[in-house]
Amino acid sequence: MPWVGSERYQKPQRSAWSLRLAGSALAGGLALICIMLLGGSAGPGRSTAFCPAAGSAPRTAGPAPTDPPIPPLADYYLTPHPLPDLPSPSPAPVAGPPSVVEVRGEPYHYAYYVNGAPELLQGMGYNVAYRFWGWDCDARARRYDRDFAAIKAAGFNTLIGWDEGEFDDLTMAKAQQHGLGVVLPYDFPRDADWENPAVRQLHWQRVEALVRRYAGHPALRMWGLGNEVILQIGDPNNARSLAFSEFYAELAERVHQMDPTHPIIYRDGEDQYYQPIRDALRARGLEQPWMVYGMTAFTFRLQSILDDWPTADFRVPLVVSEFGLVDYPLAQRADGLVRMWNIVRRHDAYVLGGAIYAWTTEGIETTDVQFGLVDGRNQPIDRSLDALRAQLTATRPQ
Repeated sequence: MPWVGSERYQKPQRSAWSLRLAGSALAGGLALICIMLLGGSAGPGRSTAFCPAAGSAPRTAGPAPTDPPIPPLADYYLTPHPLPDLPSPSPAPVAGPPSVVEVRGEPYHYAYYVNGAPELLQGMGYNVAYRFWGWDCDARARRYDRDFAAIKAAGFNTLIGWDEGEFDDLTMAKAQQHGLGVVLPYDFPRDADWENPAVRQLHWQRVEALVRRYAGHPALRMWGLGNEVILQIGDPNNARSLAFSEFYAELAERVHQMDPTHPIIYRDGEDQYYQPIRDALRARGLEQPWMVYGMTAFTFRLQSILDDWPTADFRVPLVVSEFGLVDYPLAQRADGLVRMWNIVRRHDAYVLGGAIYAWTTEGIETTDVQFGLVDGRNQPIDRSLDALRAQLTATRPQ
């Protein structure tokens, strides 16, 4: 999600306040993680309530309750928030059979299937902070019903998230009820010592718990393991990047062994940071159709990247896992986002789909104000949502 920019990979700058706060919050790396896992706060206002799926049927009648207050705008996303209250690794209760998701093909011709039917991944970056704000399960359920109905009506079919703290049994159940799939996130700290066996073991165990919990869920589409980790480390060739990539390849292989019916996606900035991940996967023979690279892109350079992808020497399918426009005139944004979606569609031989960033201006970063399609009342802030709806409902896979 939007963070910082480089000479080629452009993303909006965060405020100096938020960068100082994030640096302070992340200082100490493993020490912070351990404090949080032992019961410390995962951030200001973070709810520790785990919302089960039970009793989460959509409201159809009765007065509309008032949602809890929303904290003042700030950067909530102090990447990442390891949760002290991961769910039990016991399988989540579900209503229906597990989904089966496949990517078939070979470089550079791939097709995406959900429960045996070809599908185009039409994703929405769902970057809410409801759990972080401390909302209870009933308030979150009401808001999911509102959001997910609107997202589905706009032609999107998949939620893509970053903070595992905002995705639990209730989120997954509501997504299923509204006919949406989920790329279930797990984020990794950028400042961790990935050569430390204790750090690796901690995240290995946490990811395994999520896989055991949700592998059989009908709403699951992919395991969203990691987002812009190499970008945040900064140098793709330094020891920390290489150590993380080696760990990631080992973990991806383990997750695929545990759950061979859902792909895994690693997400990073454009085509600038994938090399260590590619090399680590290649060393283990994991350049496979089930291993997807998610490319985040915020300029029209996306066109040349996708044009040249078959020469990039990374033999996996693509998803444009975030797209938006940095410092783009609001009056022209609708046409610009449609143009970006059409760039994605023109490369569907090896691009499985894309995801707009982001749904709401009331997200987990201050930058969501310039990227969100709707405001806090779920009202479109410009023509972009209608323009994207027209494109999404007109572009179905054959």
